[in-house]
Amino acid sequence: EWLSGDQVCSPSAQVVIQANKTISINSTHEQLFDRETKQNYLGARFPARPKLRSQVLAQAKKVAAYLAKQGMLGQLSIDFVSTKHNNRWSTYPIEINLRPDDTTYSYQLARLLTQAQPQSDASLRTKTGRRLYYYAYDNICSKDYIGLEPARLIDLLNDAGLAFDRTTNIGITLHLLGALQHYGKFGAVCMARSPQAAEQLFLLLQRVLATHVTKQQLQITTQAQDVRINRQRLVDTFLRYVKISSPSHEEAPFRHVLRQELIQLGLKTRVDSAGNLIGTLAGTGHTPYLLNAHMDTVKPCERVRPVVRGNTIMTDGSTVLGADDKVGVAAIMEVLRVFQTSKASHPPLEIIFSTGEETFSDGISQIDFSQIKSAYALVVDGGAIGEIDRASAYLADVLVTIIGKASHSGVEPEKGISAIQIAASAIYHMKLGRIDSETTANIGVIKGGSIRNAIPAEVTMHGEVRSFSRRKIEDQLERMHKALEDAAEEFGGLLDISSRVALSGYSIDRADPYLKSLEKTMKQLHIEPKVITTVGATDANTMIQHGIHAINIGTGQQHPHTVEECVNINDLVQLAQFIYQFVIQRSWEKLT
Repeated sequence: EWLSGDQVCSPSAQVVIQANKTISINSTHEQLFDRETKQNYLGARFPARPKLRSQVLAQAKKVAAYLAKQGMLGQLSIDFVSTKHNNRWSTYPIEINLRPDDTTYSYQLARLLTQAQPQSDASLRTKTGRRLYYYAYDNICSKDYIGLEPARLIDLLNDAGLAFDRTTNIGITLHLLGALQHYGKFGAVCMARSPQAAEQLFLLLQRVLATHVTKQQLQITTQAQDVRINRQRLVDTFLRYVKISSPSHEEAPFRHVLRQELIQLGLKTRVDSAGNLIGTLAGTGHTPYLLNAHMDTVKPCERVRPVVRGNTIMTDGSTVLGADDKVGVAAIMEVLRVFQTSKASHPPLEIIFSTGEETFSDGISQIDFSQIKSAYALVVDGGAIGEIDRASAYLADVLVTIIGKASHSGVEPEKGISAIQIAASAIYHMKLGRIDSETTANIGVIKGGSIRNAIPAEVTMHGEVRSFSRRKIEDQLERMHKALEDAAEEFGGLLDISSRVALSGYSIDRADPYLKSLEKTMKQLHIEPKVITTVGATDANTMIQHGIHAINIGTGQQHPHTVEECVNINDLVQLAQFIYQFVIQRSWEKLT
């Protein structure tokens, strides 16, 4: 039956049945639920209003007497629905909880703090004889509270004169504080000498929190406005960088330019045997922080002609732009220039401009990580501004050589074994594309044959498998191997298969404090964070394998690896502002 009325509420009673079947009603509450579904418990008022309390007490005693007769012992709670029609309340029991329910904690906390004693009407009286009322809320929650330290919240209460006072038994006490800093959630019990005063304390607590949030946002806005990113200098730097050709493992000209600029900015630099450019910049404090972007781009990248149209930088359509990842490089360099010109306080910094990222990050994989001191890293190599990579797939590389037998295709085709036919048969029997929600597979390159009228003796194929599951990637590789082996056996060819998991995947907890700190700074700069999983791989994959807590963020690059690649100048500026702001805030220092 659906219960409705002019007003509807949900009181409850806490009952104890003794061994001698004596029944006592310890308390009554009016439970508070969310406004939308009216199903999620948020807190409670104590005690229930007088007109409800008498009905709840009477019905609770009836239910408890029946349960006692059936042999029930111990503590339980009974939930009711009360409806009001024409100024008359009707109360209906709907649920029995054979355990301490959500109202138990606040009730026991109030008794513990005040030493109040239960009365026959299920109210509480303090030692001075005063009735005690409270308003308890277990789900005070806002994303604006994320990062607020429990000690700071307690200080705010004390400063406002709202903290619980044992001499008067009036004030607010806090709980669930372990969830405050990371989730923006906590609970409060507001105790007073009347129901209205208790609820007023809760409203005052909300006002204190709102004032704190407003001050924080004002301070953050002021800090954000103080970010001294030079828009034109940043754009000019990016345009200059994309004109320098730097395909994978041919980054030397670009690396030379970057190294000279780093030295001019006061960094100590070195180039390792793989060609990675590593720089260090002294700063204040003892906790260094690592910034990373890669120098190489995919082809075609010779003679890039960048075109600026409004706020968009693109190419003339004959080459890639190289925004992947010269956007990241340019943004990091601009931040370093700001530190040099503004003398802003910053931590010690380590910079890695890596080589060969586009070829399975084989540059970063050769770095001597024992020389890297940072525990946390920001990889600047993602997609849209605001994106934060929480998880990345494993990536396997597959290289196949198929050996057949050459012969004249018109004179004696029977003597030949077509390597192309073997390849075609193998691919036909492979499941490629999207394998399942976590796995993809592809054969991206096929090379074979040299002349129209000869049976092709050799074919090479290059493919890949990506998956968030290591087991699934190995299963797919096994199926691809079998398809190749079956085809080679059918036609009499030979195989040389080389496959390896080139990059390990990773998954970062959604509640990870470092990830949360990135989100928080983005929001401060009015960047909407978007936490994603990606089948792509970056230098973060390798760093994580070496114990560095690295997270990759979006750079604003659009249509990478195509001649339509472009970037919005506003995104480029926002990226540099974010890096600057996050570095000077030093959020990671609290996590080490």
